[in-house]
Amino acid sequence: MAINNLYPISKMLRGYVELYPNVNTSFRQTMGSTEEMRQQLLNGEIDFCVSSPPIEGDNIECIHLFSEEIYLIVPHGHKFSSRKNVDLIEAIDEPFISLKFGFGIRDLTEQLCMLAGFKPKILFESEVALNLIDMVNYNMGIALLPILEWEDLPDRVPVPLHINHPKCSRATALSYLNGHYLTHASRNFINYQIKYFEAIREKSSRKY
Repeated sequence: MAINNLYPISKMLRGYVELYPNVNTSFRQTMGSTEEMRQQLLNGEIDFCVSSPPIEGDNIECIHLFSEEIYLIVPHGHKFSSRKNVDLIEAIDEPFISLKFGFGIRDLTEQLCMLAGFKPKILFESEVALNLIDMVNYNMGIALLPILEWEDLPDRVPVPLHINHPKCSRATALSYLNGHYLTHASRNFINYQIKYFEAIREKSSRKY
């Protein structure tokens, strides 16, 4: 299985391994683009993947796992930091921190800013989501991120702002090829994920 959205996937994997310690399953975190992951799936290099954005297409079974609100995160002391929410267009002149092109959160950043009416000024690009949090904390810029990427890092958390307009969210899904043979263990793992993220959705709805 390949993964491009490690948080909160890592918690799910830990719980699964603890529950089924003798299951012979391997996992791979991919640092490539969503399209590269799609090709791995189509070429049979992986049995299934968990990705954001979801990988869809002909002969691909795509199971929605969860959706997350996207927040504008700013450093403490920023002119927006005393607020609870913003319209994204208000960030038109701000420097942005994001991932490289082809990564889900970068593509989403571009799309959301375009919906708001501007092209983001990307000051710093990375391949690691946690680097974005550090750069925001260093007052290098602001970023668009789902809260589950960083809510478990209390010592590093910048200021999250709800975005009034446009609606900002992303979906994460599990995908596999129709007709591709899946072992009993693989199917158990798929069912485990579905149940796990049902609980995550309930937690998020209560908390935020």
